[in-house]
Amino acid sequence: AIHYSKQIGKKLRNAENRIVNLLHKDVRSRLLGFIYNLAVQQGCSGSAKEFSMESFLTHDDIARLIGSSRQTVTSIINETQSYGLFQMNRKVIFIPDVNGLLKAADVG
Repeated sequence: AIHYSKQIGKKLRNAENRIVNLLHKDVRSRLLGFIYNLAVQQGCSGSAKEFSMESFLTHDDIARLIGSSRQTVTSIINETQSYGLFQMNRKVIFIPDVNGLLKAADVG
């Protein structure tokens, strides 16, 4: 019962965080925060310099998850890739500087 309660509480916190992000952050911050949170869920530690993970989401999937359009997400991904915050292709998302992404996302 305690394990089940913890799972429900975690899902409620995640839903609340997504709503707060929709209300208070711009699309760029939501996208960078989403990429950072995805890396943390995939096992990235806060002390890691760089991190690589499998890319299983399309731009449309990401747009729906952060409350934006596919075109906006694609243009912001291209913009942030030119700054070197992360590299994303069909198979891999590579974050060369995890702390830099965290600062740019304004998550923590």
